[in-house]
Amino acid sequence: MELKTFLKILYSNVAYIVALSFIGAVIGLTLTKSSQSGFKVQKIYYLQAPSTSQVYSFENFYTQENSRNFTDTAVEIIKSPDFTSTFLQEEEQIAAKKIAPQLIALTTVAQSRQKAQELTSVVEESFNQKISSLESTHSAKLVAINPNTASFSFAPSTKLFTLLGLLSGAVFALFAISLKTYFKL
Repeated sequence: MELKTFLKILYSNVAYIVALSFIGAVIGLTLTKSSQSGFKVQKIYYLQAPSTSQVYSFENFYTQENSRNFTDTAVEIIKSPDFTSTFLQEEEQIAAKKIAPQLIALTTVAQSRQKAQELTSVVEESFNQKISSLESTHSAKLVAINPNTASFSFAPSTKLFTLLGLLSGAVFALFAISLKTYFKL
């Protein structure tokens, strides 16, 4: 008896289910079309830490600590808006991540493969210039580990986002109908 009642309620509210499913699909399609797509290049860099004068006997420990701390500083410099504002354009993005005490993964995103690769080299050159201007006594710089990087394109799947929007709309419609039925509105 309950299944018949449930199906009767669904059939009487089919218009709401279809309308909200359609709205969800349109929202998913709109989000897909408005999201960014382009080319992504990732390069791994070895950060040659600054040399310091050794006046203590535990040189290895302090050298490793200095390298770890300097890598954190380097990642924050690359991420800072002051650093990126000189060369970053509107549709471009930069992401830096510390992988190990002296390894940094630098990811650049641009509209073309060539622009993304150029942006990677510009970041490397700008960082090396910035560090040399900040600390002229130290010889810290970024050195590419993998000079031949593979770039790949990315774009969100239109079909997937439209389908997810459709399903989200249908679930929301069923939830709204259940609340409407429960509260007898």
